[in-house]
Amino acid sequence: MAKNEHVSQYLDYYLGMESSPEFAILLKGEWGVGKTWYLRKYLEERHVDHLYISLNGVSTSTEIEDQFYRELHPVLASKQMKFVSKLVKGLLKTTIHLDLDADKKPDLNVGSSLPDINLPDFLNNLNNKLLVFDDLERCSMPVPNILGYINQFVEGNGLKVIILANEEAIIRSGKPKENEPSQYQLIREKLIGRTFMIESDPETGLEDFLSHLSSKEVRRLLIQKKEILLETYYAAAYHNLRHLRQAILDFERFYQFLPAEVYQIKELTDHLLRLFFAIAIEMRKGFVEESHLPDLLSPYTSRLSPTTATPVSVAKAKHLVFSGVASPILVEDWEQFFKTGSIDADRVKQSILQSNYFDELNTPDWEKLWRYFDMEDNAFEELSSRLFKCFQSRQMRDRYEIVHLTGIFLALVNQQVLESTTEEILQLGRENLLACKENGGLRLVNPMEQFPDPNGFKFGYHSMDNAEFLGFLKYASNLSSEYMAEISATEAQVLLRVMKRSVLEFSSTVTLSHIGTSKHFNSPILHKIPVADFLNAYFELSAPAKRELARVIDKRYDLDEYAHLLLEELSWLKALFAEGQSRIGEGTRKLSIAILESTFLPAVERAITRLTRLKKPTG
Repeated sequence: MAKNEHVSQYLDYYLGMESSPEFAILLKGEWGVGKTWYLRKYLEERHVDHLYISLNGVSTSTEIEDQFYRELHPVLASKQMKFVSKLVKGLLKTTIHLDLDADKKPDLNVGSSLPDINLPDFLNNLNNKLLVFDDLERCSMPVPNILGYINQFVEGNGLKVIILANEEAIIRSGKPKENEPSQYQLIREKLIGRTFMIESDPETGLEDFLSHLSSKEVRRLLIQKKEILLETYYAAAYHNLRHLRQAILDFERFYQFLPAEVYQIKELTDHLLRLFFAIAIEMRKGFVEESHLPDLLSPYTSRLSPTTATPVSVAKAKHLVFSGVASPILVEDWEQFFKTGSIDADRVKQSILQSNYFDELNTPDWEKLWRYFDMEDNAFEELSSRLFKCFQSRQMRDRYEIVHLTGIFLALVNQQVLESTTEEILQLGRENLLACKENGGLRLVNPMEQFPDPNGFKFGYHSMDNAEFLGFLKYASNLSSEYMAEISATEAQVLLRVMKRSVLEFSSTVTLSHIGTSKHFNSPILHKIPVADFLNAYFELSAPAKRELARVIDKRYDLDEYAHLLLEELSWLKALFAEGQSRIGEGTRKLSIAILESTFLPAVERAITRLTRLKKPTG
């Protein structure tokens, strides 16, 4: 038997009674268990004529009567008829007089019986409609008053009534002392004839919630993945269908920001669904907040231990998805969505495409071929053939890719799975490096880089046991050094022109600075400028610029962590100092010579001292 089927069968019997049963039915259950959803669905399927009244926050019978009026006269109660409805209601209620503690006096004798209350005339002829009173536990009227009010419909008018409530909440709030019955418990039996506990029915509820989604795509996806939703719902263990329904509505919004690539990989789709619904349900409960998400989504945060129980550790213990693979979406984007309902779709797409799920897509072809022993025949033949054609066309532009492919192809030739020769592979490797040089691909930006690193770039090179490949590595290293020497000489002349134009601009290039590029702050280049040219340019500077240039020399060599990278400039600095000293004794003493002697040459001497200290072996 389906969940709550016995309730439906009894309701069929109750509503089918020809005479008045003179009692109400109570459907009880915890908040969010699905009481209201169950009854609305039941009444809709059986086309039961009824009036629905919510008691949430109701403090007077007048508020209830206003709801009855809106149910009975929807046109007159509309905004357009607001003035007319007030007039009509006034005429209808001219005979009504209810005083339920309005004068703050004990008008009713409340004990174990219900008070007698007179209903207004317009409620005495409801044509045998079923009355539904929801949220009894949230009603602000005294319990005896509201039950007495409802009882007038049951006993006085012979109507059938269904009440929905979290009965435990009513009993807890009304108990004067422990182990004593509440006022509600003492008087309920006069009104309520049968009580049924509504069980949470997530399977049926899920089908109904999905049927009301606006997006057909979302509905289709979640129907296919309903087992994930149910699994997450049960793992949360709140048994609150309202959480599930709200999470589904939130996902309909979230779906708009997800790229189509998500649905190309089943594991990725499932992972995102598990993450989303676990977060959404836990946050709907109020157990997890946005501030918890960084720890919750970190695979390094521990799960529940015997000694600690935090919102994060408890949620991780319930939902294994939080302890598995890292989230394909950035934590800040999860926070943004659950805080504002909106996120940057482009950033979400970028994050997802860079996740582990797209490793194969993001992996360069040469890296795939590097693992050729893991490949199947057809995939290997297609990839190796395509890369070899590219290699033959001299189209390679990445220096490390060229070296790796040279080593890989030599290994494949040696294993007789590539139709070529060692000589052809080495020649093609050299020609690809030359083409790479012409396009600036051999420029080393990091002065610590030693191309080609004998340990390989990201992976070790194939064919390291091949003497001819080792010779190729030496060729690559020499070609790179020659290229760097060529461009260093050219750039040194450019740098000299910059110094003549602006010492500040020169400083931002050769020292670590928050302005400019600091392009050469940790790379030796000044030694490429002839000493005589440098000093001649110095004398052409203004007096303030001369003093500033001395500060630049001090700053360039001041930090040991970078200065040791500039040791190639030590000989140049010594030559510069010597040339400067020789200029001091030349001809008539001028102010510029005095500035040279008092500011610039001391700065050069300090730089020589620092580099000399760094050059000496320690230990």
